[in-house]
Amino acid sequence: LLLLLNRMLWRSLHVNPPSAANPPSAASQLSAWIGYTVTLILSLYTSILTVLVVAGQGLAVLWLYPKRWWAYAIATGIALLAFSPWCWVILTHWQTLQDNTSWMQEPMPLWALFAVWFYGLSVLFFDVPIAAGMPVVLAGQMLISLATMVLIGFAICGFLRNTSSVPPLQRPRPVGLFLLMGALSPPLTLLFLDLLRNGQSAATPRYLMPIHLVVLIAVAYWMCDRLFFSPRKGFRPWALMTAALLSVSLFSCIVGVTQTSNYQKSRNLSNPAIVEQVNAEEAPQFIAESDQIQDVISLSYRLNPDVSIYVLPPQVLPDQWLPTIIQSECPIFLFNPSALMQIAAQQSELGVLRSVYQPTKLIASELGLTLWKLENE
Repeated sequence: LLLLLNRMLWRSLHVNPPSAANPPSAASQLSAWIGYTVTLILSLYTSILTVLVVAGQGLAVLWLYPKRWWAYAIATGIALLAFSPWCWVILTHWQTLQDNTSWMQEPMPLWALFAVWFYGLSVLFFDVPIAAGMPVVLAGQMLISLATMVLIGFAICGFLRNTSSVPPLQRPRPVGLFLLMGALSPPLTLLFLDLLRNGQSAATPRYLMPIHLVVLIAVAYWMCDRLFFSPRKGFRPWALMTAALLSVSLFSCIVGVTQTSNYQKSRNLSNPAIVEQVNAEEAPQFIAESDQIQDVISLSYRLNPDVSIYVLPPQVLPDQWLPTIIQSECPIFLFNPSALMQIAAQQSELGVLRSVYQPTKLIASELGLTLWKLENE
């Protein structure tokens, strides 16, 4: 939808440009703007962050195409009006939204925020599990990622330069700048908010999809331009760079075939490790509190059929229910227990509570799921 949204707006801005030889057609202009409006409505209902893309596109239209501004404003206004029912739902459930996005306000060091931000760009082409325990391999990964970032920078500069320069007497169509202004609005806005409140919303790759899309377009365009339209003869370094980029991307795909996707929500990255621990036991009990129900459902798809899952009722102290659930003859796992649940398990005299899985965190406040086990003394 992001690609289609940009395409429909670009078409609306350039359909039958007014000139003496080619007068504008009202019907074609109207159909183009209707197409853009419908696409924008679909995009808004798909992701509320489309509002930030619209803001960037509005600035681009105002700066690059001021004569089309009112048509753009009317189309956008109609789309926002169609989106207003969902805005009302958001306002009436504002506290729920705040609770579900409270992780955005968790503090994150600035270096970590930028590291995640740039990592999200490099993994578009080079994505393998980070070899934290192997310094030599990790150094190689960092060098390849750095080279990828340099290539992305060259590609974006070349994309902007080539798409902004036109032959004499032709109407300029700065498609590169147009795309970049719309794509930079979400990450820059989120980054600004993070700097104000020391948050981490800009560290979420799925919120940066507009800029990721433009990066892919810019690299593809620049590579093709250097390969097929460069006037240089003989040795062509861009051919070697393209082959290298395709090679590392193919290698990433081969490695990733056997790996669990790293692009789940961050708290569920631990699912494979937790499932492996639980499934290794015979007929275990898996006990969780009610606020973990969504994570339990996610895990249940991979747990063995002989795993007994118990979810404690809400607003009930764990010490009231644990003694009635726990069966001493079965392996007992506590899933991401709260402090109250840990105390209740330790006081139950049914065993010693031991941590069997703790996720590795980039920062202390990062979300993560844990697994504990009650073992006989």
